Amino acid sequence: MEFRKFHVWDFPTEKIKVKLTDKYRNRLFKILKSEIGGAYRLSRFFDYNRSSFSKWKLGKEFIRLSILYKMTNFLASKGYSEFKKESLEKNIYEIKSVGAPNNKAIINPILPLTEDERLVKLVAHIIADGYEGCKKGNSISRGDYCNKQPELIQDFKNCLTVFGNVPTTMWRNKIKEADIIFFPAIITYILKKIYNADNFLSKTSRVPKDILNSNNSNLKLNFLASYIDDEATVYDSNVKLECANKLLSEDIRKMFIDLDFDTSDIKNDRIYYLFKVFNMEKIKILPLVHNIKKESIIFNLERSKNNKIKRNHMETKNEILNLLKIRNYTAKDLSRNIGIHEQTLRRHLRELKSKNLIVRNQKFSELWSRRN
Repeated sequence: MEFRKFHVWDFPTEKIKVKLTDKYRNRLFKILKSEIGGAYRLSRFFDYNRSSFSKWKLGKEFIRLSILYKMTNFLASKGYSEFKKESLEKNIYEIKSVGAPNNKAIINPILPLTEDERLVKLVAHIIADGYEGCKKGNSISRGDYCNKQPELIQDFKNCLTVFGNVPTTMWRNKIKEADIIFFPAIITYILKKIYNADNFLSKTSRVPKDILNSNNSNLKLNFLASYIDDEATVYDSNVKLECANKLLSEDIRKMFIDLDFDTSDIKNDRIYYLFKVFNMEKIKILPLVHNIKKESIIFNLERSKNNKIKRNHMETKNEILNLLKIRNYTAKDLSRNIGIHEQTLRRHLRELKSKNLIVRNQKFSELWSRRN
C-alpha cells in the first residue's frame, strides 16, 4: 500500500517560515522587482512590512510561508512556471515555526512529508509519554518526550527523521531517572494540521481519525506498538493498558479489535480507564522497541508452554523462602526464577505473608524479604 504524502501547502502556512536556496531566492526577487518593484512597492502590494522584504531578499531572515505563497502564486499566474508550488517545495532548505525565538529549524526538510511508520509512531509517543508544548501567546514552545528506556528515546529520535534533520536537545531528569528529548514546535504544528487534531495531550486527545480508521494495518500496528512501549504493563497472559482518558482508551481498544485482537471490556477504577489485550502470540510479533517488555512477553509465552506439570504448593513455598534467604526479590523475579505465573506466585506470597514468614520492603514495596 502506498503511503500518503503531505506537501508544504498542506502545512499551517500562517505558523511557518522558511529559507530558500540562494539561486531560487535571487531569481524570485529579481522577477518580483521587474513585475512590481523594490521592497517598498512589494510591501504595499503584499501588505507586509518593508524591512522584512529587504531582509528576505538578502537571505538574512526566514520568509513567512503565507507571504511567500502570495509572491510565488502571483508570479505563477503571470506565466512563470518556475514558481509553481511544486518547484517552491523543492527549493526549501530550512523550515521553522513562527514566534518562540528559541525554536530551532529543521535542516534539509524531506518534502513532501511521508506518512510512514515513523510518523504514526511519533504521534503515539507524543500522546502517551510526550508533551506537545506550552502555548505562549500566539505560538507554542518546544515539545518533549520523556522515558526511562534508552531504546525508546532512540526510537523517538529515529521517528523524527521522517521530517528531515530535526535538531533536538537532551536533558536528564535525575529525580525520575529518565531522559527528556526536546523537539521544535513546528513538529506539533504540522502534526495537528495534517491530522486535524485539537491537541496531543494524553488526558484530552483522541487517536487521529485518519490513523484510527486507516486501511493500512501496518501503520495501525506500529501506532499500537509504540503505545504499548510507553503505556502497557505486561502480565502472564495479557497486556494491560490504562489511562485517565476514556475516549482515548476506547479508540485504542477499537484499533486492537479491528486488527482481530481479543480484549476485555473497559473498566473504570475511579482514576483510570483500563482494559486488557490477550492474544500474546500476536502481541509478540508487534514491532515493539521496549526491551524489557519484549523479553517479558517471550518469557511468559515460553513458560506457558512448559508449565504443564502441576507443582506441589508446599515445595513452591519452600523455593520462595530459600530464594529470599539469599536476597530480596520482586514478585516478577521470583516467578521467573521458579518458573510459575506471576499471578500464582503472588498468591503464594500472600499466604506466606499471612503466616509472618515474609515481609514487604519498607522503602521499595515491590521487594519482598524473609523475616529473621
